[in-house]
Amino acid sequence: MNKIKKVLVLFLTILISTIIALSVIFINWEHIFGDTRPIANAKAMYQLEFKDKNIAETTDVDNNIMYIVPKGHLDTYIEMMKKKRVLLNRKRR
Repeated sequence: MNKIKKVLVLFLTILISTIIALSVIFINWEHIFGDTRPIANAKAMYQLEFKDKNIAETTDVDNNIMYIVPKGHLDTYIEMMKKKRVLLNRKRR
């Protein structure tokens, strides 16, 4: 019975601390994360790290498209923007 009480106290402590931490994050959401979407950014980072992509697309809270590239690999982004500009110029003609 004593062991069950210890497990119950531990579980309740973890549950209460989690609720408090999530409440603080929810209240200060905009201050902590700004205009970014953490889940969308996590997906983009997953694509970069585990799927070995050179660039990943994500969005902010206003649904503006943003791109994430590994540190030091900005040339990938620049090349992609050059290709997009060429395609836009072709469509305008």
